[in-house]
Amino acid sequence: MNILPRLIFLFSSIPMQFPQKWFRAINKEFTTFLWKEKRSRISLRKLSIPRKSGGLGVPDMYTYYLALNAQYPLTWAYKKDPCEIGSWSWLEQKVVLDTCKNISIASFWYKPKCDKRIQNPIIKFSCEIAQAIHKRLKINGLSLPSCPIWNNLLFTAGGQPLANDSWKNKNIRTLGQILHGAEIMPFQQLKTIFNLSDTHFFQYMQFKAILSNLSKEHPDIFNLVWSALKQTNI
Repeated sequence: MNILPRLIFLFSSIPMQFPQKWFRAINKEFTTFLWKEKRSRISLRKLSIPRKSGGLGVPDMYTYYLALNAQYPLTWAYKKDPCEIGSWSWLEQKVVLDTCKNISIASFWYKPKCDKRIQNPIIKFSCEIAQAIHKRLKINGLSLPSCPIWNNLLFTAGGQPLANDSWKNKNIRTLGQILHGAEIMPFQQLKTIFNLSDTHFFQYMQFKAILSNLSKEHPDIFNLVWSALKQTNI
């Protein structure tokens, strides 16, 4: 099927939102070809199931589209060095900071809702892709152990994202680092692990209250984080 490489090239070369009707038209062409312009007997969704699972492995173009364009928001979230060759994360972070103070571009993978003030088309497009992936895979950013604590709109106080340089300097950066079970670690345990001082207790109680409120909105969400931690040994 030489059409697949052509579509993959198109998806990976043009970072823009394709309308759903475009994918429906492609699927219709696939169905017409497979059934030789006769009425389809099996849905394309079932035919797209991998061969090992009983399907024919017919390409799901929307899945290809999401996978190829997921590289941008995933780079924000997981690339440790934003200035690495081939990465534009440092420039995109500057665009975000120039518009929305104290917000990390990495947080857009965990809460993929682009601020209306950000007009950069690549950032807006990448947030739309992240939203579609979260919806398709039923992902909640709070359930990911790598979810950043600071400069993340998921964790706010007074309407502003948390920003705590003293905790950052102690290398406390992600949700998975401070949870035990469905709750934040006791302060004494955090003190021992990260060499915190008693002056950090107020920030600890503040963050504990934020997590408590979030757990009411999303029951069992932090149990998912703990389960993921145990499976991956992060």
